[in-house]
Parts: sequence; structure tokens; C-alpha cells
Amino acid sequence: MIKVSVKKQLGGSLEVEWVDDGGQVNKAMVPAKAVVDGYADVRVLNSGIQLGLPWEFILPSVTVDADTLAQVFRKVGIWTEADATSQNVYTALQMALGVDVSSILNAIRLYSKEMKYGK
Repeated sequence: MIKVSVKKQLGGSLEVEWVDDGGQVNKAMVPAKAVVDGYADVRVLNSGIQLGLPWEFILPSVTVDADTLAQVFRKVGIWTEADATSQNVYTALQMALGVDVSSILNAIRLYSKEMKYGK
């Protein structure tokens, strides 16, 4: 049994969220009767209607090490906690990851369009 958080109820179904053994956050629709005292069987969760986009397949593959990210942060002027909470952090992440927000949004739109209309 896995601890779940009920997000909403739709008729006889519940939208639940849980963290699996690998630390991955998941969300699905499951029968309301499958959740008892905030817990549900993992098999029920895995066979429920999975919600959300499969980001792992949509987003570009990126890797960055801590040294590279640290250098990029300094390059764009992120030296303190206050700096990190500013808009500069977005620029630094884009530079370090080698992708920009528009390419990510385009990938999401393309995936959604393909799922809606077929390839």
C-alpha cells in the first residue's frame, strides 16, 4: 500500500497523487473505493488512468554538471541567494542546459498536437 494524496473527486473516481519507490511523483484517476484511509494498492495506482504529459519523452535530453552550472550562474551575475531568486536564474539555466524555453514549449505543443490529431 502506498500513501496517496487525494486532489479531487469526480463521481466514483479520485484524482490521486503519490511518490513511487524511485521518488517519482505520479498522478492518476482511480476508483474511489480503491483508496482507504489515504492508501491505495500500487497495482491499482499503476493501472489507473495516468494523468499529465510524459515529460521524459517530450523534453529535449539535457545534462549539465554542477561546475558548468556554477560557472554559468556567475557569468550571468548569480552570486547570492537574492541573485538566484531573480529572473537571471532562468537565463542561466537556459544557457547551461543548451535549450531555451521556446523550444520546450514548441516540443510540448507538437506532442499535444500529435496526440490529438495523430502523426
